[in-house]
Amino acid sequence: MRIAAARYPIDWLDNLDAWKAKTTDWVERALSQGAEPLVFPEYGSMELASLFGKEVAGDIDASISSMQKLLPDILSHWRDLAVKHGVHIMAPSFPECDEAGTVRNVARLFTPAGECGEQAKVVMTRFEGERWGFVGGGPIRVFETDLGRIGISICYDVEFSAIARAQAEAGAWLILAPCRRKA
Repeated sequence: MRIAAARYPIDWLDNLDAWKAKTTDWVERALSQGAEPLVFPEYGSMELASLFGKEVAGDIDASISSMQKLLPDILSHWRDLAVKHGVHIMAPSFPECDEAGTVRNVARLFTPAGECGEQAKVVMTRFEGERWGFVGGGPIRVFETDLGRIGISICYDVEFSAIARAQAEAGAWLILAPCRRKA
């Protein structure tokens, strides 16, 4: 198994089609090197805030609020890429806001069959919790795939062994850990 873990740059985008072209290129380059699954980083989706202008992109609350309307198109795009290329893709995490205004950082694993599993980040860093107001999610999940059982531990979650242990006890033999790092 060759896993592609993207050091994905956050770019300024002119439109959603530019984002789709960029992500498609990243997927196709990873596949050309024989990689599967493909793992994108935590908060890689935040570049989509640029589609709403500098004022919105410079404000975390405005960014998250504006990005919510893009979520159906984003999920459809990742699903289409996974199906078209017959690959498992862990898309960049997305700060998802529910009806009550609660924001959770959610990563999604798309399969070649078009299925999608969701894992919310369980433990927030102090910055995410205190400055951004994000909250941890759950439950801790394991996804049954053609590659075997896969868990997702988003960035800071890897610091808490109980999360990985719960995934392993649920049969995960691979735990994907998307993190944000400077390229």
